[in-house]
Amino acid sequence: MPKMSTAHLEARRAEILDAAETCFIRRGLHQTTMHDICEESQLSPGAVYRYFDSKDDLIDAVAERRTQQEMRFIDEAKAQTSEAAEALTVLGDRFWGQFLRPDFEHWARLDIEIWPETLRNPRHQARVREQRSMLRQALTEVCRLAIEQGTMRLEANPLAMANLLMALYRGLQLHKAIDPSVDTDEIFSLLRLNVLAPEKRKGRQAT
Repeated sequence: MPKMSTAHLEARRAEILDAAETCFIRRGLHQTTMHDICEESQLSPGAVYRYFDSKDDLIDAVAERRTQQEMRFIDEAKAQTSEAAEALTVLGDRFWGQFLRPDFEHWARLDIEIWPETLRNPRHQARVREQRSMLRQALTEVCRLAIEQGTMRLEANPLAMANLLMALYRGLQLHKAIDPSVDTDEIFSLLRLNVLAPEKRKGRQAT
């Protein structure tokens, strides 16, 4: 049998994860079976089990893929500018842009499906906590730089600010999934105005 390339293996793995996400959104985590995922991916059970030993493995991989995307948002924002305030604005555009996705309802529903599982299942909880810790650490570093550069309110603690931003983002995700009329752009503008040292911006505008 010819050896498959790394790119082919990664593409096939992504196809299975896409199929798992579709099934989890459609039927929920507990109602979805591996058979459902095989049918959705149009792959044989043997092909799917080559990449994932169980549905638990798939749930972990789906959650990890979400975290990797969020980490890329942070890395891209930091790479674009040395100004932490600008990086935070870019980050806000990236994260808040998720609320404008045409498939927002399905995108949010998947995370909401995963959250209760992390509370019930110690294995998932450990993995998600590790992923959240990595994300929090990266965001804390951006907040710390913003404080050092004087573009964030000085009384803010970088870790507390990172936790606040993460909690607000997750809370709004649930809030808007339940009530689509929520104006997340208005909330983001309010947050940016009150976090990124508005008194300094006003001073610069006055001059």
